[in-house]
Amino acid sequence: MRRDHDDATIGAYLAGELPDRAREAFEAHLLTCDRCWAEVAAGRRGRELVHLARDPVPPDLAARLAGAVVAEQHVGPHHDFAAEGRIPARLRGLRHRRTGGARRFWALATAALALVAALGAMIVDRDTAAVPAPQIAVAVAGYHDGRLPGTTIPARPGPDLSALRLSGAGASAGDLAGQSVSGYAYRDDTGRRLIIYVSDEPFPVSTQAENAIGSAGAGMMRLDDVVVLCSRRPHTALVLGDDEELVRQAATTLDLI
Repeated sequence: MRRDHDDATIGAYLAGELPDRAREAFEAHLLTCDRCWAEVAAGRRGRELVHLARDPVPPDLAARLAGAVVAEQHVGPHHDFAAEGRIPARLRGLRHRRTGGARRFWALATAALALVAALGAMIVDRDTAAVPAPQIAVAVAGYHDGRLPGTTIPARPGPDLSALRLSGAGASAGDLAGQSVSGYAYRDDTGRRLIIYVSDEPFPVSTQAENAIGSAGAGMMRLDDVVVLCSRRPHTALVLGDDEELVRQAATTLDLI
């Protein structure tokens, strides 16, 4: 009695639990049976979705990897036609041969290695991606909310930015995630805003900046659509704003870079 269409056989094949001879016989049957081909393809897609749900892969990376796997396979049950429940006519009559199986094995092995390498690189990128320092995260959140830390009047007056048509819109002394700072808010007649923080302690953003500015350690990064510029060494000033050009102009005017 043939068990080619038995759900248990298909399940065992997908799980890799069929003995070698039974597996080879079932794979030969797949080449001539639309029904089993479609069920195996659907089962594999389901398993892939489960794995993706556990640890999602960016869509563009998944598409590239899937394309690489399909390109490497000359004949095999992952072919796109299987998703449509159809077997290409050119596959009809093909028989499972050891040489063909070996070619498919090494093609899949190559694709699998590419997959592992790409996922490994992605994981490394995730692990090594710079995480904004708490002070910077709090400063950016305050910029979005239009507030400065603390309620104390700063001991020092705010920097003069009248040359850029910026006027003072507020000032206070407090702390950013435990670091004592004086904050100064500015606005021009078009509504553009800036916030400048000054501290006696260095800000840590300089080691996380995406773009170095000059050779004295100044740097700039963008977080949640806010440009954050850290002054040159000893990194005791921050300039935040929406407009990168205005941020640079303010830093240049105040001799921070």
